[in-house]
Parts: sequence; structure tokens; C-alpha cells
Amino acid sequence: MSSSARLLAAAALAAMLVAEAGAQAPGPMTPPPDRKVTRRIEIGPAAEPPPIPAEEIVQKFVAKEDRYAAAFRTYTYNLTVRIVATGTDAAGSGEARVTTQIYSKPDGERVGRFLEEPESTLKSFDFNRGDLMEFASLPQFVLTSDQLAKYDITYVGKQKVDEIDAYAFHIKPKSVDRRERRFEGVVWVDDRDLEIIKTYGRFLTDVISEEPFQLFETYRELVGDMRLPTYVRSDGEKKAGEAMVPLRLTLRYSDYTPPTKN
Repeated sequence: MSSSARLLAAAALAAMLVAEAGAQAPGPMTPPPDRKVTRRIEIGPAAEPPPIPAEEIVQKFVAKEDRYAAAFRTYTYNLTVRIVATGTDAAGSGEARVTTQIYSKPDGERVGRFLEEPESTLKSFDFNRGDLMEFASLPQFVLTSDQLAKYDITYVGKQKVDEIDAYAFHIKPKSVDRRERRFEGVVWVDDRDLEIIKTYGRFLTDVISEEPFQLFETYRELVGDMRLPTYVRSDGEKKAGEAMVPLRLTLRYSDYTPPTKN
């Protein structure tokens, strides 16, 4: 087994410890459009206010984020982490992939086990353990009530997300801190249940990041009575020899099982 594959496996297991947020039952029903995630975030003010006050929408979806954050830590689920290099020559191509199952032991400790042997055909890259842990954890953003005061939130209009009518909000941290990653980007909230169905953005500290993946697009789907992330994607690039090789990181969450009620 290559060192890249072993490290990718460690990253998948680390995801359960550093970023508990994800889900999937049958989805994604429809794969997200194949567009670059590395476009700039450009958000302007809304031309019209929403039909209900924006502050009320925020209060309602943040309350559901509190419920989501607590519930997700109790689910059993599968997590597949995949990195694909798409260089023009053999040395700059290949992929690494691993699937793990994340679950709770009887004492509540979160653990993981491999569902398949890690595989890697990456030839030019050997991401270290810290890199892959970051890749697995950074895409998750949950706006809970205890985080709300740290952000400026601006309503930017009504948009469609895969045929779902949604309210879009620009989220921006009031300050950055090297001790805590804070999100800057957009969240889309469905106009019926007022739950987040998609996020797109980056995570900021006051330290300049050298990571190849900077912007993350996360889709959530209905699992039981809750919308949880099912698919995360980020596009980036990394130098291999004299060339910059395009990379794509994806995380897929599947087979969610809620805790057994006593």
C-alpha cells in the first residue's frame, strides 16, 4: 500500500474527530453541476427584501443548525474521501480513495473502521497527514447559535438550487483568529422548511494558507426529517515538477443510520 493511500485513510478517520457534519440516504439524487468551485465569491445586495424578515429566516435556520449539530454526532455513516489528479501526463495523474464507517461505541466514543482497503495511483504527490486531515475537515460549516455573534449576515436574494427555491445569505466573519477557522461565503436556505441546503465558501484564519484546496461547495439533502451534507467538492492545484497539476477533492457521505432508541 502506498504512503499516499495510508495517509488518505488516516484523513478519513480524522474527519469524524475534527468535523462532524454529513449525511446521505439515497443521494445525491442528481449529481451537482460540473462547474469549477474556484470561482471568486462576488455577492451584491438583494434587489428586494424576502417575503418574511431576513432576521426571522436567520433565527429559524440557526435553530435548526443547533439541532443538526447535536444530531449528526449520533449517526452511523460511511465516508468516502477521494483525491483525483488530472495532469496531462502519467506522472501528474491518478487518484487516491478510501471509505470508512464512522460510528459510536456504547460509551459514546466516536470511532471508525475501514470498509475497503485504501487505494492510490497518485504518482507525483504524497500529502502529509496534516494536509489530509485538513482536507477532510475544512468543508464543514455549521452556523450554530453560539457562533452567530461572530458573523455579519446579509440577505442577497432568492435563487434556485437544483430546482429548490432558496434564500441566499452572504456570511462574513467580523474578525479572524488563528485559534479558530471562520467561514466566509454563501449559504442557501430552502424557502419552505428554512434549512440550509447548500454552502459555498472558504475558511479563514489570520495565517496565510498554502493548501491546494481553498473553496468548498457542500450540498445537503433530506435524510429522515433533517437536511445533512451528502457531497462536498473542492478544486485546486499542486506543483509536480515544473507543472501545476489540477486536483479535485470530494467527500461523499452515505448509509446514514440514526442511533437506536432504548
